[in-house]
Amino acid sequence: MKQIVLVIVTFLVSLVFIGCQKSSSSDTISGTTPTTTNPNASIYVSGFEYNTAGIAVAKIWKDSTQISLTDGTKSAEASCVYVSQNDIYASGNEKNSAGVYVAKYWKNGVATTLSNGIYESSATTIFVNNNDVYATGYEVNASGNTVAKFWKNGVATDLTDGTSLGYASCVFVNGTDVYVTGHDSNPSGTPIGKIWKNGTIINSKDATINALMNSIFVSNNDIYVAGYEPNSSNIPVAKYWKNGVETVLTDGKTLASVRKIVMSNNDVYTCGFQTTITNSSDAKFWKNGALSLSIPNVRFMSLAVFGSDMYIVGNKIISNSPDVATIWKNGVATSLTDGSKSANALSIFIK
Repeated sequence: MKQIVLVIVTFLVSLVFIGCQKSSSSDTISGTTPTTTNPNASIYVSGFEYNTAGIAVAKIWKDSTQISLTDGTKSAEASCVYVSQNDIYASGNEKNSAGVYVAKYWKNGVATTLSNGIYESSATTIFVNNNDVYATGYEVNASGNTVAKFWKNGVATDLTDGTSLGYASCVFVNGTDVYVTGHDSNPSGTPIGKIWKNGTIINSKDATINALMNSIFVSNNDIYVAGYEPNSSNIPVAKYWKNGVETVLTDGKTLASVRKIVMSNNDVYTCGFQTTITNSSDAKFWKNGALSLSIPNVRFMSLAVFGSDMYIVGNKIISNSPDVATIWKNGVATSLTDGSKSANALSIFIK
C-alpha cells in the first residue's frame, strides 16, 4: 500500500541512514564545557520500548524515570516531547482495536485523538505556543494516498491535496507564524522537500529531486531546515539549508541524513547518521557544519542545547541484542533502558 511506501521512505531516511567514516569516533563533543546553569532543569525524552509481549509502548522519560503513555495492549510510540509551563506534551500514534495506527497527542498522560481511526495516521512532532497545541503528521485518505497535515488544538489543516504521498515531519511556531517542513511527491512518486508557512508553500525543491526535509528551526526570521538530498550518483547526502542556501555535511560516498537541527547563540547544531561502506551504523553530530562527534553502532535521533551542554538522544545498536534507548550529554552516554527489550529514544526537551 502507498502508506507503507511512505513509512519505508521516511524511516529509511531517519533510521537506516546511519553513520559515516570512522575517522572520528571520540566519545566527547569538542568545544563544550559542562555547566551548572539552572541545575534544577529536567530532561524529558520521548520514544518507545517493547514489552514482554513484543508490543511497543509509548513512553516519556523524565530525568531517566519512565512514564508509560499507553498500556501495552496495542503498539504505540511517542515521536516528540514538548514541555510548556508544568505540562508535558507528546505526539505519536497508537493502534486502535481495528489494527489501524491513529495520530494522537498526550497532555500529562491524557490522550487526544487527532484522526477518526478509519485510515492510518500519525503525529510526528508537537509544539506548544500560548497554550495552543500544534502537531504535524499525515493521514491516509480513501485513495490510499497520504495527506500531509498539521493540527492546531486538534483541528486539522491539509498541506497536500491527497493525490500523492505527502508527509509533514516537523513544526516550529515563531510568533504568530506556523512553519512546517516535510515533503510531497511528484507523479512518479519521488519525494519533494517542502516548507509551508501558515499552510502555504514558501519553498520547494525541484520536482525531480528526491529530497527529504526532516527538521525545521526559525531564528530571527531565518529559516533552517535539515535532511538529505541525493548527489549525482543518487546517494543521499546529509545537508541543512539556511534560507535555501545549503551546507553539505557528508561526503556522498554512503547514505546519510540529518534528523534534527537547532540554533543556539548563533551556532547551528545538527545530528543524524550515515552508513559505512560495511553498512554499519555511525551516528554524527555537527556544529556549524563541522563534524564534532562520531560514534559507531549508534543512531542519533534528536538533540537539545542547554547552556553550554549538548544533549543528544537515540539508541545503541548492539549485535544480536535489543537496541538501548540512550542519552548523551557532551558525548557521555547514559542508558535509559536496561537492554532486556528493544527501545528507542526519539526526541528530547529540557526545561
